[in-house]
Amino acid sequence: MQQPSYLDDLQNIVASVDISADGQLSFQGKPYQGYSFPEASVEAGLFHNLNNLLYSACYTRSSGGESGYVAAEDNSFLAQLRAANASAERYDCGWTVEEIEQTGNILVRKGGNKRHTYAGDFIREHFGHGPLQRGEQVNIRVMPEYGAEPESHDVFYHVFGETLLDNNNSAIVRLYFNLGPEGAAPLITLISNQLNAYKVPFQFKCLNHPSLFTRSDSAVLYLDKRYFEIVSELLSKGYAGLKQWLKPTLPMFTKILAPGIGFAENPFSANESFGTSRCKIIAQGIVDAWKDKQPKDQWIGFILKNIQKNFLLPEAMYLNPNSKYPYHFPHFEN
Repeated sequence: MQQPSYLDDLQNIVASVDISADGQLSFQGKPYQGYSFPEASVEAGLFHNLNNLLYSACYTRSSGGESGYVAAEDNSFLAQLRAANASAERYDCGWTVEEIEQTGNILVRKGGNKRHTYAGDFIREHFGHGPLQRGEQVNIRVMPEYGAEPESHDVFYHVFGETLLDNNNSAIVRLYFNLGPEGAAPLITLISNQLNAYKVPFQFKCLNHPSLFTRSDSAVLYLDKRYFEIVSELLSKGYAGLKQWLKPTLPMFTKILAPGIGFAENPFSANESFGTSRCKIIAQGIVDAWKDKQPKDQWIGFILKNIQKNFLLPEAMYLNPNSKYPYHFPHFEN
């Protein structure tokens, strides 16, 4: 499948966005009602609103407006997702208590991996009595899911692998799936069975209500880049059983592996998603052009300049700055 030109995406953005001399934002000819930033400069307010607009209207390639929280739960759909999840709850041993915080949170370490745990989510390795001590060994609980309770108010159902994923953002990659709601449970079955069988650490999320499946990132798989080759091979073998539910459109800036499956490296910052990290770069380029009073036919040049300023390749925005990892992308059978 031929990768769409990044220039086509940028040209579509530029054609859709208009900014008045006083910083009023319009999208496809309609005024954009963003947030008000009374204490911020016009430039800063414009940047934040444009960033949000590009994410919601362009990056996700939504076919039905922005996805939001659906008040009326679909318990039968959520039950299907839970039943498809083959991950089981267990305890992971060999963690050392590094810090006991005033909030009651416990910072634990295992090798180079650190994470927080909480009372009730770990057991002491030697069943000691009295207060927990720094340096003590604990086993932490590995949960198979999150978002199964309606009171969580989360629009995603999360699946966790039985092998813990390291909290190292720079090593994480994402696989995006654009699928209809009927494909969510089969995808969970494939991922949780196959990846747990090979002890591949992973996290996965998909939208938890059928009416939300209007965006091209309806499901996302997170894994360490070291496991990308084996996971992509497993997915390519299972692709024939999934493709009936996959839609070809994928989030902007991702690499297309197959119709309905995309790839991107995780941003270095834990505070932003891949989509927001790329949209803000595009937004800043447009704001720079507007601030310089440049006509729209000059905007793409400013966008490309800002992409390069952030050490990204315009034709490979799915990679992080200076990425050198030797990915081997598999062939997916049609």
